[in-house]
Amino acid sequence: YYRDLDEIYEAFVDFARLVPRGGFLATLNEHQRVFEAAGVECDVETFGLRGNADWVASDWSRSGGITYFSVRYKGRYEGVFELRLSGLHNLCNSLGVIAVGKRLGLDFDDVIRPALLEYRGVDRRMQSRYEGHGVLIMDDFAHHPTAVRETLAALRLRHPEQRLIAVFEPRSNTSVLKLHESELTAALALANHALLSRPHRREQAPAATRLDPEAVATALQKRGLQAHAFPDSESILQHLAAECRPQDVVVIMSNGKFDNLHQRLLETLADPDFPNQPSTHKT
Repeated sequence: YYRDLDEIYEAFVDFARLVPRGGFLATLNEHQRVFEAAGVECDVETFGLRGNADWVASDWSRSGGITYFSVRYKGRYEGVFELRLSGLHNLCNSLGVIAVGKRLGLDFDDVIRPALLEYRGVDRRMQSRYEGHGVLIMDDFAHHPTAVRETLAALRLRHPEQRLIAVFEPRSNTSVLKLHESELTAALALANHALLSRPHRREQAPAATRLDPEAVATALQKRGLQAHAFPDSESILQHLAAECRPQDVVVIMSNGKFDNLHQRLLETLADPDFPNQPSTHKT
C-alpha cells in the first residue's frame, strides 16, 4: 500500500496531526522522531524498554504463566506490574496502556494493575487452540516479517526448552512479495522447524516480484534449521501429523483461514489412534 518507508512515516504523522492541542499521544520511544519532525501540537509521552523513554519497563521475568515487570515514570519507580501475555511487544503495549491510563486519571492499584492482570489477549494472537498428546497448537494472525519475528520471540521466551514449529502462509499483499524475503527468513530462523505454503493468489504477482518459499526454506536449511516449502495445506498437514511429538509447540501463522489447517490438525492429533501417545485435552 505504501511506496517506501517515508510514505509510511507520513501516514502516522497525518494521524498524529489529528490530535488537537491539549490532546495526548503515547508512542514507542523508537518512533518519537517521526512525531517530533512533524511538529504535532498535542502532548507526547514515550514508552519503551530503554532509559530514554518517559515510561520504562525493566527487570521483566515470567513465572507461572505471568510476566512480571517494573515500571518507572521519568525515573520515578512506580512498582511491579503483572501481565498474562508474553513477549516484549506486549510489554511495550502495556506501557502504552499505563501511560494513557494515568493521563485519564486512573489509579494504579484500583484500576490499571488489576485490568492488566485480567487481560487475556484477543483471538488469533498467540491463541491456544489445542493441547493434546503433549503437543500445543497455537494460532496467530502474523502476516509480515516483524509480526512473525515478535510472535516467535515471545513463544521462545514462553517455551524455552520446547521445539518450536512455525507454519506460515504468505497471504497478505506484503508477504506474497519477494520484497521482504530476507527479513522473513531471519524471523522464521527463531523457530526450530519452519514450514511454508505457496503464496496465496500467487498468479497475481509477477514471478520476478513473488516470494519464493523454496528459497526461504533453503536459506533456513543453510542455517542448520529444518525447513520445508509445500504446495498446499494438505501436504503441510501430513508433514505435521508425521513430525509432531510430545512437548512440541506448533504455531500456525496466517491472516486468513489457511484452509482450516488448525482444526484439521487438532482433529488429527486428537484421534485416539494417533501414534503412541495418550490423549489429554482440548482447549
